[in-house]
Amino acid sequence: MGLMAPVIVGELSVCSTQVRVKGQLHGARVDILLDGVAGPVGGGPADWPDQWFPLNPGVSLQPGQIVRARQSRGADVSPASGIGATVQDRSASPPQFAGPLVACTAIAVIDRLAPGATVSILDRGGMFLGKVTAAGSRAVVPLNRPIGGSEVLTATAEACGGAPAPSVDSLPAEQIHRGANGELPTPVIPPLLACMRVLHITGLQVGATLYVERDDGVYTWPVTDQELYGRVDPPLKGGESLVFRQEMGDIHCESRPSDNVSATVDPGPPGAPWIGSQPCPGSLLFWAYGLVPSATVKVMSGATELLVFEAAEESQEVDLAGVTLTPGQQLTVVQGLCDVYGPASAVPAVVTQPAE
Repeated sequence: MGLMAPVIVGELSVCSTQVRVKGQLHGARVDILLDGVAGPVGGGPADWPDQWFPLNPGVSLQPGQIVRARQSRGADVSPASGIGATVQDRSASPPQFAGPLVACTAIAVIDRLAPGATVSILDRGGMFLGKVTAAGSRAVVPLNRPIGGSEVLTATAEACGGAPAPSVDSLPAEQIHRGANGELPTPVIPPLLACMRVLHITGLQVGATLYVERDDGVYTWPVTDQELYGRVDPPLKGGESLVFRQEMGDIHCESRPSDNVSATVDPGPPGAPWIGSQPCPGSLLFWAYGLVPSATVKVMSGATELLVFEAAEESQEVDLAGVTLTPGQQLTVVQGLCDVYGPASAVPAVVTQPAE
């Protein structure tokens, strides 16, 4: 089995204490590596194909260092990531509110942070509402009171003892989206397949809670964006029926729950994914599309298995570290759930010789 080198997601800074990695197989061991440093500097067991892994106690990243990841399962060990993440120095660039605030909710979503920075939210009177230290460049800040209608809030950020970044004001808070009868939007549910462990739900209201009823109980996921990738354990079962709805839990939010959406789990197998480009000899990566989140994906050259990874989302980059491509070689991808695989790509990607 040729394990794919996991992909480092997002940026890292000297303030970072965690590294986000995707593409690792369930049950694998992920190691975080630094170029020029012997032995792993962090990592842990992989439970999900998109996961944060802590750095070891006492590890401090330095500007310009290159961070990579590798995975191992049993005797199989992947190469280190072909494309590493370069550690940034502290940044005093201003944060940004990720989309409008939502009146009556009690969260603020902040983007463009220096990874590992601490962000604080204040109201226009300077009253403190909440703060959090971001793992990456995006943070969800719980607030100590609901946001008022058309209210403007202020975000400030500081990167692990560095100079405070310039503060930034939000746009006036918007009202939640409601239908004719005051109901929240109906969630959009993807096709459900047996053995899926990650569900991509869209059509959501920021600040709401998504409820999922299934045979083993009720799952609840806080909504911080218009979409989410929800994790289920145990995996879905063929023929199982699920019911989805979203609602605002705060009494200050005048809305009704969304309509219920029922969905039945198909036994599968998943459909054929495809490669979205023509790689060349020496290519560091390509993108695969049509993936089912949490499916095991194999990159094939004819009947030869080149790489295997677990899909974190419907499209993602495939790290080609350790793979030698030759002109004319035909590549396909195939995906499976619980070792039941669907068809391979309908049209192979042909490795092309780059123009000189």
